[in-house]
Amino acid sequence: MDLWLNQVELKFHSAILDRVISVPVGYLTDLATIPWWARWFMSPASMHIRAAAVIHDYCYTHLCSSMSRSQADLVLREAMGCVTVPASMWKRNVVWVAVRLGGRGAW
Repeated sequence: MDLWLNQVELKFHSAILDRVISVPVGYLTDLATIPWWARWFMSPASMHIRAAAVIHDYCYTHLCSSMSRSQADLVLREAMGCVTVPASMWKRNVVWVAVRLGGRGAW
C-alpha cells in the first residue's frame, strides 16, 4: 500500500456539516482505498478524488467522535464536487456507494 504525506494544510468547508475540516501538514494517508480491479474507474491519485480522499481519511481517523460514518462519507461526495477538477455527479455517487459498502473506520 502506498502512503502519501500531506505537505500543505488542507482546509475544506463542508456545507453538510457547516464546519471547516482542516487536515494538518504531515498527515499520512493512502488517498483512497480502491481495489485494484476498480482502478480502471478511478485511480486513488486522480485529480477528481485526491484531495477529497485525504479529507475523508482524516474524518475516518481523527474526527469519528464528532461525526457519523454516514456524514464522513457524504463529505467525501461533497468534496469531490469542489476540487480543482470536480468529478461528475454520477462518479461521485459511485464512489459514495463504494465507501458506504466497503468503508471502515472507528465507528
